[in-house]
Order: sequence, then structure tokens, then C-alpha cells
Amino acid sequence: MTQAKWSLPTRWLHIGLALTVSLQLFISLVMKPPDEEHATALARAAFEAHEAVGVAAVLIVLVHWLWSVMGKADGGLAHLFPWSGSAWGVVKFVWAYWFGHVCLALVHKWAGHPNVKEMFSLKS
Repeated sequence: MTQAKWSLPTRWLHIGLALTVSLQLFISLVMKPPDEEHATALARAAFEAHEAVGVAAVLIVLVHWLWSVMGKADGGLAHLFPWSGSAWGVVKFVWAYWFGHVCLALVHKWAGHPNVKEMFSLKS
């Protein structure tokens, strides 16, 4: 039997991230903001689920980063930031996706929309 290329914790972190991001995409197909007048109960619940799954995805990313910084991840930080090689295309996509979300959040903020403030509010 050959040794697995990736450690078990690394595989679980990737599985968790793949599941949460996929779930986010599927939930976004039916979600509507809770304050939208014509939103169904399912659409409102989907919005809340989207938020909870997003928090879970962020936690998985933070755990992965911490795992990498501590040197426990396969390849360490070089694995997390592979500036060359075959993974570079995926890395560019992931960072562009993240950067796009941050930029759109700033656009909403500058446009005066309360979305970002409400999204991270601890008030119910």
C-alpha cells in the first residue's frame, strides 16, 4: 500500500471547504433578503443558511491558514501560496474570487447600502 500524498487533516480541511463553498452556491440560487416583501419563507431561511454556511467556510479557511503557519500542513506556507507550478491557475482564481467579494462589499458600503454593516452585526 502506498502512502497518501495528503495528510488526513489536510484532506478534511479541503473537503470542508469544498462542501461549504458548493453549498453556498446552491443556497444562493433560492435565497432572498429577509426584509424583501415578496420573499417566501424558504427564500428567507436560505438567506440565513447562506450566512451560517459562509461563517463555517471562513472558519475552515482560518483553520487551514493556522495549520499552514504552524508548519503542520503538507508543504507549509508554500502549499498555501504556490506562486509557481501547476496549482498557480487555481490560486489566481481563488484569490480573484476573494478579492472580488471584498471589492463588492466596499462598493456596497460606498453606495450607502447597509448590507455589510448588517451582515456582520451581532444584533438579531
